Amino acid sequence: MLVMAPDIHRHPSEEELECYSMRTMSEQDLSLFEEHLLICEPCRERVAASDAYFRAMVQASQLLQDRGESVVETWKMPRFAIAWAMALLVVVVGATLWITRIRPEASAFAVQLQTTRGSVVGAKAPAGRPLVLDLDMAGLPAAPSYRLEMVDSLGARVWQGTLPAGSTQVRLGAEAAGAYYVRVYSTSGELLREYGLQVSR
Repeated sequence: MLVMAPDIHRHPSEEELECYSMRTMSEQDLSLFEEHLLICEPCRERVAASDAYFRAMVQASQLLQDRGESVVETWKMPRFAIAWAMALLVVVVGATLWITRIRPEASAFAVQLQTTRGSVVGAKAPAGRPLVLDLDMAGLPAAPSYRLEMVDSLGARVWQGTLPAGSTQVRLGAEAAGAYYVRVYSTSGELLREYGLQVSR
């Protein structure tokens, strides 16, 4: 059984990527793995490539099954059919690698978050760009870590993560336009602080 080391800053192994793409990762490891993905762009690209490879293999297997043959019986298929399935696999994987590794990613936008009162939304950021949130943590009680979450204007959670003691920055992916609230909780679940964020086109 695969067990990940409890460190969200460690890059996952190829075996862990494969387990994630095949949906065979344990709930505990899945939570840690996805927390790492929230802060690591290169690993999100690795996951995208791994997912594309897995989907291509599933599609190739499904193609064989639709023809009434199993993967084990591929030697019975005409050579042109095997070549077609392999060419499809190469095209899908190649296109995914090109998109995730060659395409330039939008640079991250830094946002300074200050405590808000009522429904006032203070900080502003552009839609479609990764965000680096710098939280004002002054005056909060000392703790080994804090739990963070971001909710939309209706209160639906769109992101959650952790912030180690001594750190004030967290990296998020691109968000759609709208009003958001970033909340800081103690490890016991007490709401300590809330920040407003307006994402605009």
